[in-house]
Amino acid sequence: MHRFNFKMNRVQKSYMTKKGRLEVLKDISLTIKEHEFVCILGSTGCGKSTLMRIISGIEKCSGGDFIFFGQDASRGVPSSLQKNTGVISQSDNLMEWRTVYANVRLPLEVFGGARGSTAEESVLEQLRLVGLQDYKACYPKELSGGMRQRCAVARALVHNPSVLLLDQPFGALDAITRKTLNQELLKIWQERQNTIVMVTNNINEALTLATRLIVLSPIPATIVGELDIPLSYEERTQDILINPEFIRLREQVTELVRSQTLTGGAV
Repeated sequence: MHRFNFKMNRVQKSYMTKKGRLEVLKDISLTIKEHEFVCILGSTGCGKSTLMRIISGIEKCSGGDFIFFGQDASRGVPSSLQKNTGVISQSDNLMEWRTVYANVRLPLEVFGGARGSTAEESVLEQLRLVGLQDYKACYPKELSGGMRQRCAVARALVHNPSVLLLDQPFGALDAITRKTLNQELLKIWQERQNTIVMVTNNINEALTLATRLIVLSPIPATIVGELDIPLSYEERTQDILINPEFIRLREQVTELVRSQTLTGGAV
């Protein structure tokens, strides 16, 4: 396993369009420490998902430097490092022709590692973790939206990655299911101490989960705010919406996001 190291220095991303070059990310400099839970917050269309695609290796940087596990990932995350990450997106991306068990097992087939009874136990452990042990023989079409995302979480964890990358994973779910999955994700992070990077446009969700919050400006995205969230695990699992520190932080972040919306760009 490579030693954890995550650092971006003035990362940029742009695309050519019919109207010319569109700059999406501008001078993103970001360091993430091992075992942190970092939420990246910004308005719709600000470039959050583009940043996450670079982190996960789907996109390449147009400029700047990106070091991931000690290797240059500016032109894409090396394939040798892909097994260090687990990725969960807003769309669960389950394979409809595979059972829940077979979907969760997929990373073990792709990356190798656990086999036979060891692989089976790894899959069953993740299914128990997300409460789907009784649904292992079901197909995705037989699951609710929340259950499908639970399956996606189990699949992302089965190969024991160091880093979890989440791109608005619960955005399409109803409020009650979303809150439940937030609490389950928080428990997983507390128990396993993965490093988690999560994109969201929900302030309450970000403050409930993150140990550190990164706020992006509207496109072209720059980092306009960075806040440590000094809430204990116990505080996050209780009625956090009435916690005075949570309320103070929410007002601070809301004002920052509002100011960016009103000015229409980076400061």
